[in-house]
Amino acid sequence: MIDFMDNQSEITLQRIEENPSIHSSNIATRIANELQEYNSRRSSEINESIHHKMQLLDENYNMEQGMELAVGNSAPDFSLPADSGENLSLSGFFGKKNVVLYFYPKDGTPICTMEAKGFRDKIDDFSSLDTVIIGVSKDSVERHANFKAKYSLPFYLVSDENGEMLEKYGVWVEKSMFFKKYMGIERTTFLIDKQGKIMKIWKNVKISGHVDEVLEEIKKNID
Repeated sequence: MIDFMDNQSEITLQRIEENPSIHSSNIATRIANELQEYNSRRSSEINESIHHKMQLLDENYNMEQGMELAVGNSAPDFSLPADSGENLSLSGFFGKKNVVLYFYPKDGTPICTMEAKGFRDKIDDFSSLDTVIIGVSKDSVERHANFKAKYSLPFYLVSDENGEMLEKYGVWVEKSMFFKKYMGIERTTFLIDKQGKIMKIWKNVKISGHVDEVLEEIKKNID
């Protein structure tokens, strides 16, 4: 605990202690008690603020070191081009909407198309829960726009061509197929609340039933 006392409080207490007539009075006692209560409250507030800042520093350090994100962490912010051509940022939804942020390997592939259509078909349910959908891959903005138009996808698709966001979220991983190793996007979904905190993480997503599972999680845990 930090011992906190502002200058005025210290001067006031010093004067009380130096003047016996004041020190013995009920007024002096009351003033001293109020000052102690004030300083105790301020000390608590300062410690709470420091704890919060240290927590943010730890989270930033973990992200810089490539450590895995966990439930309760602040979701890394981003500002990247969406299918509309304009930049979209996660922080733009803070205080307004919950966010389902899902990472997928590539536009137009069978499984990625099934996943996108699943979110599309339940968009009204998500909207009723103050929740927006954001899909992310390394596809270009143009490919995103074509994919969105072809399947009438009513949500955002973000382009992370340089992979910076993928790295921050820990979804750019080593994969293997036919005994060959390569880097690619791990199909992953993050549920983020209106305060920007990660509420749930689904890794190596299996498409069947996934959208309904995300909806149920929102209904259970987010106001």
